[in-house]
Order: sequence, then C-alpha cells, then structure tokens
Amino acid sequence: MMIDLTAWQWFFVTGLGLVLFEFLIAEFFLLWIGFSCILTALTIFLGGFGVLGQICAFTLFSIITLTIGYLRYERKSAKWVTDGLNDRLNELIGYTWVLDAPVSLRKGSGDKAFVSINDTRWFVLSDYEIAAGQEVRVVRMDGNTLIIEVTMP
Repeated sequence: MMIDLTAWQWFFVTGLGLVLFEFLIAEFFLLWIGFSCILTALTIFLGGFGVLGQICAFTLFSIITLTIGYLRYERKSAKWVTDGLNDRLNELIGYTWVLDAPVSLRKGSGDKAFVSINDTRWFVLSDYEIAAGQEVRVVRMDGNTLIIEVTMP
C-alpha cells in the first residue's frame, strides 16, 4: 500500500515530524527547520509553486527561522552567562600571595617553580629572580604557567 502525498503534504508531515522529534532531543535546531517545512507547506498549499519555487521557499524560510532561532538563543543565553564565570585563568590575574620558595630566572621549562593556589598546583615563572617570602602577583598567563612579578609596597 503506497501513500500518495502531494508536495505540501510531504513538507507538512516532515515539518510536524521534526517539531515533534525536537521535543525528544531538545537541541532547538530541528525545531526551526520543522517550522520552515510547515511554512513551506502552507505556501505551496496557497500558491501552488513548482519544484524550484518549493526549493526557494524552503531555503528562504530556513534562513529566516534559523536566524530568528539564533538571535533568540543568543539573547536568552547572554542573560545567563556571567563574565568570567568559571574562567580560572582570568580570575588569577592580579592574584597576590607570599612566595614559599624562590623563583629562578625564566630560562626554560626545567626552571619552573610550583605554587598551590586554591587547590591547584600552578607553574610560575618570572623575568627575574624572586626570593622566598616576597609578595608577588600574577601579571599574565602563558599557557598553564603563571607569570609573576614582585608587588611594590
């Protein structure tokens, strides 16, 4: 038994299937493509376009709905994102503490010293030697290495 559907019916069934499938996976991409299919089905039903018109309508609706979805998602996600949230590297820039051990000149990876800051061991380097007991601060990051300098009193 073969179901004989017209073009608008195919678009409508496909779009409805994508929208319903979106409820299962919740990625929001298929939702917009599903809406594009449904809008294309409505356009074909009302206008009776040929194959080229159907392709153009679907392409146009896809661009419009995906743009709307993207802008809606970006605006909504921007409300929930806080600058620097869980960005441990930026949180450490400007961090000060007193060195437990001296830091030698920055010559190579074998010359790195370690410090423990907030439950994490970090490599530290400096452009000059720093004695133990000096108050230092992080001025920048170089990969997973903290570049430090002595704070001025």
